[in-house]
Amino acid sequence: MNSQHPQMRAAIYSRVSSAQQATEEKVSLDEQFRDMESYCTQKGYTIVARFQDVGSGASKRRPRFLDMLNQIQDGRFDVVVAWKSDRLARGMYPAAALMEALEGRSVGIECVKDTIDLKTFGILAAVAKIELDNIRERVRMGHRGRARKGKAEGAVKYGYDRDAEGRPVPHPLEAGVVRRVFADYVQGMGPGAIADRLNTEGLLTRKGRPWTRTAVQHILSAPIYIGKGFYDRRRFLKRDNGQKETVKVVWKPREEWVPVSFPELVTTETWEGAQAIRRRNAR
Repeated sequence: MNSQHPQMRAAIYSRVSSAQQATEEKVSLDEQFRDMESYCTQKGYTIVARFQDVGSGASKRRPRFLDMLNQIQDGRFDVVVAWKSDRLARGMYPAAALMEALEGRSVGIECVKDTIDLKTFGILAAVAKIELDNIRERVRMGHRGRARKGKAEGAVKYGYDRDAEGRPVPHPLEAGVVRRVFADYVQGMGPGAIADRLNTEGLLTRKGRPWTRTAVQHILSAPIYIGKGFYDRRRFLKRDNGQKETVKVVWKPREEWVPVSFPELVTTETWEGAQAIRRRNAR
């Protein structure tokens, strides 16, 4: 063991973006901790604190990250060891929060997989955020391309499943429930009564919950059941000021929607009859 820094107290910090990554072999939290523990052993550091988060590196709103910043200010350790610099921050706000916590304190920052220069750390974190946004945009473009080929993206609506190529197909059980909902409705049964009948028969929604009047109304109002499906109708605008994240939903112009063909579960005649009843009831 290197005894050059026998009194150096180290805090080690690891982060993954999602729960799935937490178990992936190359980026798992356990793998990061093993690498950092080995690094500290070679340096002769004594590990006095361990912090880990599951969340975006573009936000400083990570509980353990904030704990670490507070303990830096309290003088709890002499060096922070991270697996990589982007584990600490991938955006301006977390980078600025870290720099503020370090200001006026003799606490070092070291990384196992790369080097970190505090003079340029904030700039690199901002660049990393831009690249993260670019990656997300490329993923969205890929999803739109798949949708244009008739392959459903995301969770398919109740009544449908996917085939081996990702194209929507009728679900063996749910499609029948959808047809019954429309048939009962055009024959004069209200949404609440339809929900009660489904629950009496022991049928549940896809989430395993009892049917409600609102759930039935969602079925009756969805044009997807006559084959008119669309992808990418909305844009989700996320804003993170470092303290709070807000999401604003904006509907895109209809000409930007990507049409996806779905198998018809009810006839156009039945659909139009149901919509006429809904309009009449609304009045």
